[in-house]
Amino acid sequence: MVSLYVFDFHGTLAKGNECAVVESTNLSLEEHGRKERLTLEDTYRWQGKPWADYFIGLCPGVSEKEIASMVSCAKRLGYKIFPKHTSPMEHVVEVLQEIKRRGDISIVISNTTPDALDKYLQHIGIINLVNDRIGITNEVEKTGRLDVAKDKGRKLAEYIKDKNFDGVTVIGDTEDDVRAGKMVNATTFYFNQDGKKFDLADYSISDLRKVLEV
Repeated sequence: MVSLYVFDFHGTLAKGNECAVVESTNLSLEEHGRKERLTLEDTYRWQGKPWADYFIGLCPGVSEKEIASMVSCAKRLGYKIFPKHTSPMEHVVEVLQEIKRRGDISIVISNTTPDALDKYLQHIGIINLVNDRIGITNEVEKTGRLDVAKDKGRKLAEYIKDKNFDGVTVIGDTEDDVRAGKMVNATTFYFNQDGKKFDLADYSISDLRKVLEV
């Protein structure tokens, strides 16, 4: 039988992208004549949400049209910026290679559009190690206000429907990732390198290799 491993991307398979988000978001704000600025602490607070939610949080009351424009600008700039900040998480290649060697399936579910996700996967060198990726639409990226756990859980439920996997494991660095996994009765790993724990998760880990031990 085949098991399914479901990974979040930013903060799980890759690290450092929050710095790229800060840089490209602030450049977009500047281009739009805004005085607000995103901080690194903000990215941790809104981690896992679509880009629009960052601008909504920073600029309450701004029109949806301007939010969409700021997102498009930040994304355009971000394609040039992210390679200097974003790199593979420790042991990610080793873990994905072992999953593939076992004959199991690994996929990525992220609140990033598929085109951007492909660029990220290519950049950190794992695009050939994952079997599939599921992202959000351009519209959702520009409008935000997404219930992340419910949306990821729904997409995962649709993906596994009628596939008869021997087991499903979800790995992510936010509580929403864990909640999404619980919606489909998956084994859940709350991953972070700070030693934080989340009681709802089956396991809280700081080393991705722990996923292979269960």
